[in-house]
Amino acid sequence: MSHLQLTYGASIVFNAGSSLDPDNSEQQIAQIDQGGLGLPDRDYYVKDDAKSKETRDRYVQHVQHIFELAGDSSEAAKANAETVMRLETLLAKASLTRVERRNPYNLKHKMKLAELNQLAPNFDWAAYSVRPNIHSSKSSTSAHPSSSKKPTLS
Repeated sequence: MSHLQLTYGASIVFNAGSSLDPDNSEQQIAQIDQGGLGLPDRDYYVKDDAKSKETRDRYVQHVQHIFELAGDSSEAAKANAETVMRLETLLAKASLTRVERRNPYNLKHKMKLAELNQLAPNFDWAAYSVRPNIHSSKSSTSAHPSSSKKPTLS
C-alpha cells in the first residue's frame, strides 16, 4: 500500500502526508485522513435514491472495464469490481460526512505513534512514516480515528 501511494500519489485506503500542527503553526506533523474512495464523496456510497444507485452501478461497470483492460477475464473483472465497491463502501461508511468535516475539532485527534499502532496494529506505521512526504515527528493527527482502522470485507 505504501509503495502504491508513493508511486502513484493516490489515496489508497487513506490519505497521508505532512501538515501544520493545529496547535502550533511553527511545527509540521504527520497527518492521516480518510480516503480511498473512487467516487467523489461518501454520500455516493450510502444514499439509497435511484440516482445514487445508478451511479454506483455505472461505477462498478467502469471498474470492471478497467480490470478487463488490465487482462482479467470478464468474470474475474466483474468479481474484482464488486470487491472494490464493497471495500470502498466500508471505507465510506467509516468516513465523516461533509458537514462533520466542517467542524475542525472533528479533524483533530493528535496521538503518538504507539497510540496509532494500537488503533491499527496490523499496519507497520513506523515503516510507513519513512515515506518522503511524511514528516517525521513524535506525534501525528488522524482526522477520523475510525478511518485508520482496518475494514473487514463481509
